[in-house]
Amino acid sequence: EEQTFQNITVDTAYNMIKKENKYPNLIILDVRTPYEYKKGHLYDAILIPYDELEFEERISEIEGYKNSEIIVYCKSSHRSTLASEILVENGFTNIYNMLGGILAWIDADYPIWTT
Repeated sequence: EEQTFQNITVDTAYNMIKKENKYPNLIILDVRTPYEYKKGHLYDAILIPYDELEFEERISEIEGYKNSEIIVYCKSSHRSTLASEILVENGFTNIYNMLGGILAWIDADYPIWTT
């Protein structure tokens, strides 16, 4: 059957992140710009901007996590949906697209981090 990704709410994402023992290899992938990332991001999120033409090449940076749960997010979930499709096409099996993006995350009063 065709691999696909799952759309999840910010509440589901938050609960997955909290359950470290259940998802020990969980990756949080931010696909926004470096500027957006600096203004505030999810804790420990890896930044691979979707805007860059080399998004597909940079996927190799997380090559070791093909079977790990990966939560993908952006500002509103437009870029993360496109990025999730590319990740699935590249053999990633546990992709979770966070609907509403960081805007919905902030609306839910979940914590963000600045660097």
